[in-house]
Amino acid sequence: MEKIKDCPVCHCKSTVIKTVFGYGVECEKNGHLHNIGLFETEGKAIAAWNFWVGNVETPIV
Repeated sequence: MEKIKDCPVCHCKSTVIKTVFGYGVECEKNGHLHNIGLFETEGKAIAAWNFWVGNVETPIV
């Protein structure tokens, strides 16, 4: 599985979260989600997060 990148806002570690609606990613220290969306799998959530980290100015939608 792809390694999850650090939060581009505060540069802290990020972690995958599982909700009843799917998987998302949040900053471990501050808990902000950055609204990248929720995904069917952990891998898809990580891929979306890592894409966003490299393209912070680009909306995920």
